[in-house]
Amino acid sequence: MKNQSITTLIRSSFCCLLAVTGTFISLAQKPAAENIVYFDLNVAKLSADATKTIDALVSTNKVNKSQQLLLYGYADYLGSRAHNDSLSTERAMNVRSYLMKKGIPEKNVTVCVGKGQIERAPKAGHTGYAEDRKVEIITDAGKIKKLACRPLTKYEPLGWSKNVNKLNVHAPQEKSTREITDKTITVRLPNGDKYIGEINAQGEKLSNGVYMFKNGDKYQGDFKNDQRDGRGVYTWENGDVLNGIWQNNEIVEGKLTIPYNGPLYHSDENHTHSDVAYKGDLVYSGQFQNHSLSGHGQAMWPNGDVYNGEWKNDKMNGHGIYTWPTQQKYNGEWKDNKMNGNGQVLAPNGVILQAGKWENDVYKGQ
Repeated sequence: MKNQSITTLIRSSFCCLLAVTGTFISLAQKPAAENIVYFDLNVAKLSADATKTIDALVSTNKVNKSQQLLLYGYADYLGSRAHNDSLSTERAMNVRSYLMKKGIPEKNVTVCVGKGQIERAPKAGHTGYAEDRKVEIITDAGKIKKLACRPLTKYEPLGWSKNVNKLNVHAPQEKSTREITDKTITVRLPNGDKYIGEINAQGEKLSNGVYMFKNGDKYQGDFKNDQRDGRGVYTWENGDVLNGIWQNNEIVEGKLTIPYNGPLYHSDENHTHSDVAYKGDLVYSGQFQNHSLSGHGQAMWPNGDVYNGEWKNDKMNGHGIYTWPTQQKYNGEWKDNKMNGNGQVLAPNGVILQAGKWENDVYKGQ
């Protein structure tokens, strides 16, 4: 079967996208201490303490549905600036998502900017400053109006990206664009591909997303560690659809639907080509290996033929049962889509019509 490897998403800085266009928050505009959510070192996910902080703000009405909120994310000086810009933004986006779960309207929460790292003198032991790993929640509408804030809603060129095809690790570094909206992040790759979904601080695809190839192919589903992993649907530009379970970028079990229009080799009990062009869906449900039909599976052809058994390299190989529309069937061994080895041909009522050895679809006798 066909396969297209997914291009690795950009590991890049948000710096061009996240720059503040005016003055920083003055000391008088800083939020109250309880309006600050803290994070662990190099982590964007909310900790139990972080969620408790937000829970307390909501339960005491210090953060409520009537307010317009502005979120600023930060990181300490450890790590590269590009990494910290991305990490601080992801922290702010995670706080925003949790606020929405607590009932704060989506339109009331703006992730204006990831401030990136806070400039400080290095700390002894290279432990960084825990108080700098935070997201500030600004709740005062008057103060918000004084801030030069540009919401993240349009896409701009990034400084650089590393576009690496899994089959070509020497692919060049090229520029791309990234668009951040309230709900998703869109990455446009220089080869014409596009990804819409979630990414982590390293720019890796995660959770659920959509990857659209320039040629018209599309994958929609789960990602893990920058690869297709979990449940997902791959649709080819010609209409073929593969829906199933993925691991490490490979399909392992699922349903493949292929629009079919042509003669069928096993179109009757005599195993001859048919002059009739059948039109419909050829459907395979079962196991896959190395992007091919391998393992146990069932195939159904548009004329009603059904094969249930073992597969290898996209072909019937091993033991299987082939049933024709008349309900006559062959139960036996297969090799490269042909009856090879011991087998039986059975009538619809189960009576054995032929039993013995087969070679290239020809009965050789007992």
